[in-house]
Amino acid sequence: MGTIKRVVMASGAALALLVSGTGMAQAAAKPAPGPYRLTVKSELQPIEKSGLRGSRVAGATSRMAGVPGDPPGFCTEVPNPMTNAFLRTHLCERGLITVNVWSDAKLVGQAQFHTYHETSLELRSTTWTEKVTVGPAVTWGQGAGIRTTLLAACVPACQATPGGALKAPFDLGGNSVSGSFTYRATVIKGQQFTGRTAYSLTYYKPGFSFNQGGMASKISWRCDFMGSAAGCVYSDPRRVVVDSDKGQSKMASLPGIGDNIRSVQRAGLNIGKPGSSIPLTRATEAQKDANRNAVCGPNVKPGPGDIWWKVDPNDKGTQPSCDEYPFASTTQGGTAYAPPNRAIKWVPLSENNSQGGILKNFYDTYHILPGDNFYVNVGA
Repeated sequence: MGTIKRVVMASGAALALLVSGTGMAQAAAKPAPGPYRLTVKSELQPIEKSGLRGSRVAGATSRMAGVPGDPPGFCTEVPNPMTNAFLRTHLCERGLITVNVWSDAKLVGQAQFHTYHETSLELRSTTWTEKVTVGPAVTWGQGAGIRTTLLAACVPACQATPGGALKAPFDLGGNSVSGSFTYRATVIKGQQFTGRTAYSLTYYKPGFSFNQGGMASKISWRCDFMGSAAGCVYSDPRRVVVDSDKGQSKMASLPGIGDNIRSVQRAGLNIGKPGSSIPLTRATEAQKDANRNAVCGPNVKPGPGDIWWKVDPNDKGTQPSCDEYPFASTTQGGTAYAPPNRAIKWVPLSENNSQGGILKNFYDTYHILPGDNFYVNVGA
């Protein structure tokens, strides 16, 4: 882990350098002295659409309202219902860039335009794509006739390959320019890293000194190979996913466990219920073991009335098994809360085994790592 941490820290410093000073300055450094010069101001903002919270996953609208001037189809078509995969892998951003043209100390022209970015990460691949449109530029005076090159990079390093019109320089003017970037990252089994995407734009105008500007995404992505497949997700805390994508979790159909979860989710804090203010947060393995020992350890025995129905103590499938909610695998588990915001019940071992498989598959499919938030829908 020490090596990974050093890489991430070094990469963060590199990104800060890219977007604050050299090459990809968010507000570009002063150009070289001379009577004719360009200055640049750039900003990239994420577009937070409805449905980022887990309570809006099921039945969300299949279209999202755009903004006048956005290119056709930009960030409007989404799955219906909006799925966990969409929440974990999709990001839309809109950039605003202003290029000022100076003659000595006098502003003699300007070009202003938007960029539109729609990125789709992959749950089971570390190669992903981004669609980019550079909108028409509004110009006056010497702002006309500026030629631009748009490049992308990600920190930590990955390969970014331009496609479409972005493979060559283009003129800022009355037409849109559309292209793409294909990103390829590498992560080895058992490791993860977090990064961000940054963009560099170089501006040329005959007779004027060229200048560079840039911008970086405010939303980081994370690639990992902690489960059955390497993949990348947006792990922003606002992107709280639900087990499952459609309707209720498979845990809802487990008689004892489903009732146990519902009893707690209907209590005062509604812990882990979709739409509540307290999602579940995956814990580390060490914390999971400590949580389980605290409430379902070897010294915890069924009391009078604790067995939900008659079981055969010699049958490994039906013998009593301690079930806890919030789950031991979450930071809300163990004794983090007092009853009725936590509870244990004794259920057949086969139910507990089924629940373990459901959670493991959910964690694996959507790359839910320690520290990531999620909800469970059991119809509470």
